[in-house]
Amino acid sequence: MLAAAQERPELQRVTTTFTPGVEQFTIWVDRDQVKSFDVNINDVFGTLQAYMGGTYVNDFLFDKKQFRVYVQADGPFRTRPEDISSFFVRSRNGSLVNLQQLVDIETFFEPPTITNFNVYEAIKIQGGPAPGYSSGQASLAMEEIAPQVLDQRHLCPGGLADADRHGNQECDPVRGAGQ
Repeated sequence: MLAAAQERPELQRVTTTFTPGVEQFTIWVDRDQVKSFDVNINDVFGTLQAYMGGTYVNDFLFDKKQFRVYVQADGPFRTRPEDISSFFVRSRNGSLVNLQQLVDIETFFEPPTITNFNVYEAIKIQGGPAPGYSSGQASLAMEEIAPQVLDQRHLCPGGLADADRHGNQECDPVRGAGQ
């Protein structure tokens, strides 16, 4: 759809912010391992938060200005899942335990955000009319492109121009707007 829209002279700056597959991670704390190493579970979560995310510590005054203090691992030391192996938590008996021994990391790929239009998952496409063309001509160009590149059940026009033409009727993505 984007490639076809970018070829049309009536349209300009046709883009989307949609990213189909971004590597993401889930960190599962193995509570049995935490117990076997005699570590406080709150210390595990606190250490993960502080190093992988960030934790507010306090404020201090310097030169009549107030500054906030946060604890956080430097960027290069917290960007990869295996960086967890360089973080430690103290057990109740005082020994240091590597966080890698207490967690499982699951990798998955999915869009960071998924938008919805009338309850259906949708991808927002943005653009505008090229110089010398009206917004009506740009909308008509998109309407011409859609049936050529999309399966009929994915057609669901929307936005301000569509609302004006179809009187804010709900869209059935199987039949299209206002039909």
